[in-house]
Amino acid sequence: MNRIPPAVVALTIVLLVASPDARSGDPGEDSDWTLDPLSYAIGNFSTFAEIVDIGLKKMALSQALPPAEMDQLEREVRKRAAEWDVEIHREPDFLVTDLFPMSATEGKDVLIIYQGDTLSEYQALKARKAEMVAVGSYDADPTARRELAWSLGKMLSYPDAKIEQLLAD
Repeated sequence: MNRIPPAVVALTIVLLVASPDARSGDPGEDSDWTLDPLSYAIGNFSTFAEIVDIGLKKMALSQALPPAEMDQLEREVRKRAAEWDVEIHREPDFLVTDLFPMSATEGKDVLIIYQGDTLSEYQALKARKAEMVAVGSYDADPTARRELAWSLGKMLSYPDAKIEQLLAD
């Protein structure tokens, strides 16, 4: 009998209950429970950590949070990272590409969830963008700019169709 991996079950549950109201701690009128934002963020981290650990994603991201809130989350998830055999890197200046709007992470920190040399790959991609900006090619060369965004999407293990959709938006 085929067993559904726990990460798939957990992600399905998160996606089913993760309405905007749930993220704010108010799961809806019909509910008699509330979900505090820290517990929600820890649950998201645990799901993505397991997905990275079993190889379904090369790299995952926590939700972007203001630094004070990230301090709390980071303290809690550092304890759990080893359980999932993943590493985390706190990124206060997440790589901005055409994949996501700048407003998604501006003034916020993100935890990069990864294994192996993925962090080095991310940092090389970030350095490549900095070089492009320094010589003026980031804004002048739409093909190179798109390639950079595409590379980030692939690091996040997004399917091609999703990357295309995000770039179109």
